[in-house]
Amino acid sequence: MNETPSRSSDGRLRVVQWGTGNTGIAALKAILQSPALKLVAVWAHNPELVGRDVGELAGLDHPVGVSTVGDHESVIASMPDCICYMASDRGRHDEVIDDLCRLLSAGINVVATTLPVLVHPAGDGPAVQHKLEKACAEGGSAFLCTGVEPGFMADALVLHLTSLSRDITGIRVQEAMNVGGYRVKRWRSGLGSDITTDAQRYTPGLIARNWMGPMAMLAAGLGVTLDRVYEKRAIAAAGYEFTVPAGTYGPNDAAALHFQVVGEVGGASMFVIEHCYRLLDEVAPDWPQPVDPARRTTRIRISGSPDIEADIALGGADLDATAQGVLATAMRAVHAIPIISAAQPGLYSPLDLPLITGRGAIRI
Repeated sequence: MNETPSRSSDGRLRVVQWGTGNTGIAALKAILQSPALKLVAVWAHNPELVGRDVGELAGLDHPVGVSTVGDHESVIASMPDCICYMASDRGRHDEVIDDLCRLLSAGINVVATTLPVLVHPAGDGPAVQHKLEKACAEGGSAFLCTGVEPGFMADALVLHLTSLSRDITGIRVQEAMNVGGYRVKRWRSGLGSDITTDAQRYTPGLIARNWMGPMAMLAAGLGVTLDRVYEKRAIAAAGYEFTVPAGTYGPNDAAALHFQVVGEVGGASMFVIEHCYRLLDEVAPDWPQPVDPARRTTRIRISGSPDIEADIALGGADLDATAQGVLATAMRAVHAIPIISAAQPGLYSPLDLPLITGRGAIRI
């Protein structure tokens, strides 16, 4: 690791928040609160937000003296040490990769939650990995993609737990939660879309490809080779119209999604990442249920010697299960900014970095 001096005269790391969605706003508030970080700009996709003081975006009752921008040139001119990249990747895969390469080539470190397939450098395939590595080399910059799931629960945390194991015969990570409060009307996985036309719209294997990042991290961390990665997927409709914060849905719209991504090693199903998302709690009651509907809960089961079972629940009296995950995703990225800003140029996963902790989060 290399202790690179900040470009800020007061020793704080200069940071740009890129994106103002659910996670972006949570990260923006955290950056403003951090004594180690100095916000120098916020990039917003919506042109109506450009030029406004970011205090308004953060819900503050006073300006902070930093304006929202909407172009790459203004971001680069602000001379940040690191960009916290959280723009949407929906239908924008190639555009996001181009964004990242441009920023990294300009000598700016990037911590991202966008394109979670990148939580391991090999997750998005060799062509994308080569492009990002080239950009890091050109700019002398470092890149990390992280989050709560993927980026922590099903991969980084699991690998920490495996250090207790003598023998491992299987790993299963399961998450079940209500996502009706999330600001996404229809998900790429098919949640929220008409089940009667699902076969014409959904591309089999899409979920498995999107989860190649954590699969690659598990395999690399445990020193094994994946034979193949595949998915099992099912969706279910409510049978009647309903409205939740995410929107209004018809009787044939998928109100529940259940998928498993399976990684085979030596012909055995070694890694299973299983998720059950619902817009309505009562749909598909026989599918996996959350340990506590009010909390975002992940179940980790490592079979072997010894068997390891861990349930991790996020909480907060003022946060529903969706908001808990959003905040955790944002904080995982914000806490990684000082570490990736001090790293040697290149692409990183948690396998390559010091422990990312909640440094600076203690409140007395």
